[in-house]
Amino acid sequence: MTDWNTTRLGDVVEILSAKRVFANDYTEIGVPFWRGKEVVELSSGKNISTKLFISEDTYQRLGFKSGFPSKGDILLTSVGTLGRTYMLTAKDRIYFKDGNLTWFRGFSENINPKWLLYWLRSSVGQALLKQSTIGSTQQALTITNLKAIEFQFPNLDAQDNCASFLTGIDDKIELNRQMNETLEAMAHAIFKDWFVDFGPVTRKMSGITNPVKILGGLITDPDKAGGLANLFPNGFGNNDLPKGWEETSLKQLIDFNPTERLKNGVEGPYIGMSALPTRGIEIEEIINRPFGSGAKFRNKDTLFARITPCLENGKTGLVHGLPAADIVAWGSTEFVVMRAKEKANWPIPYLIARSPTFRGFAEKRMTGTSGRQRVKRDVLEAYPIAAPPKKVTSAFIDLVNPMFEKMISNSSENQTLAETRDYLLPRLMSGEVRVADLDEVA
Repeated sequence: MTDWNTTRLGDVVEILSAKRVFANDYTEIGVPFWRGKEVVELSSGKNISTKLFISEDTYQRLGFKSGFPSKGDILLTSVGTLGRTYMLTAKDRIYFKDGNLTWFRGFSENINPKWLLYWLRSSVGQALLKQSTIGSTQQALTITNLKAIEFQFPNLDAQDNCASFLTGIDDKIELNRQMNETLEAMAHAIFKDWFVDFGPVTRKMSGITNPVKILGGLITDPDKAGGLANLFPNGFGNNDLPKGWEETSLKQLIDFNPTERLKNGVEGPYIGMSALPTRGIEIEEIINRPFGSGAKFRNKDTLFARITPCLENGKTGLVHGLPAADIVAWGSTEFVVMRAKEKANWPIPYLIARSPTFRGFAEKRMTGTSGRQRVKRDVLEAYPIAAPPKKVTSAFIDLVNPMFEKMISNSSENQTLAETRDYLLPRLMSGEVRVADLDEVA
């Protein structure tokens, strides 16, 4: 690090906050308004869970006074969960809460903003941020203290190389995440069309004969569409289901809380409620913890959060990433474990658990005191569902299983990429490792 320079943060970037926004400025629609929570979620690779807005007039008035947050600016959480960062993109037309977030813009020509973003995220940067906090009960980062932070940085070429290397990892993670969203959306669309809306049957009844159109354009290969379209009847029976289909309960298709054995005190993989995503399959954290009591599950089981507010928020997990197929993990008693009785059908419980129809059914049947309501297992077991002939289910599984296997593969790759990035980040930011030394790692 002998060729690194030392400076203060305030000397290489303008650090400021936003203009004051009051609660009565919030609107139902308009320009998104962020607090610290939104940056915490985005910095963790999650989607924003709840949204606030301000009017276009308010946005223009505030921006006229202090400028508009724009692409390449960095937001730093400065109250509550401290030190989380997010760099705005071209699509982020937003305003934010003063005090909760601090705004970095107007970077010096000898600082790469992306490099500074990664420096702020590294253990090196985080340690200096922690040293600069004020307050005992509620800690905060002030603009004055942030400007005074002294740090070391390499020349611009080294910054560019480092930022490019780390951005490449993050871009691959984001590409995998977007691919998973697309694959899951496709699986949900096919599931809903076949088993909820009975789209292929309705289209046949309307006189459509083109197999691709019978399947709603969800299967574009004509040969594959032809075989699949033939599986569906051209009308409904007396039970208002497609001819040959029967109504049954979810209990006939899915084991709820299947029996597994774990000894008290024996350490095993643990998934907490906070680790379950509100959307998508990526479980945030699996840790080891001595078993006490709780739900027990294996890879490819679905975890359905049955308690308020987790049910309303959509918390659902598809278990993956356990070390081996025969490993039993455990978690909260407020999970309902859903396991397909037919082993190959393991994506179906997850698709049902994510279905708005099923979730609405569960929410309406929650019982208990306010704030601690839950839906009972036997209520979920009684959920009515249309059961098609086995050949229809088999065809569906042949379509969606490869999608889910690819999603799990992408999720596992993302975990490896994130671990690699997080291992290298402090070493790159301290000068212990240079990008030029990472050819073998890459």
